[in-house]
Amino acid sequence: MPWSTTSAMIQRLFFIRDFELGVFSFAALCARYGVSRETGYAVLARYRREGRAGDLPDAPGRRQSRGNGVHMAPD
Repeated sequence: MPWSTTSAMIQRLFFIRDFELGVFSFAALCARYGVSRETGYAVLARYRREGRAGDLPDAPGRRQSRGNGVHMAPD
């Protein structure tokens, strides 16, 4: 997949949209977006619980990792 220039919020909305369209299996959908199945299920659960407004921002109190062990506070 080419470099993505969209924000994490937009990526989550695209993930939800693609899930609802049912074009990909859940495993393929998670692979397409580069997230674990656990993360994919968490995004769906949060979306179902809180709707679109709940899916847009990063979860409060969650720390983000750059992959090199350096943690960043959410935007």
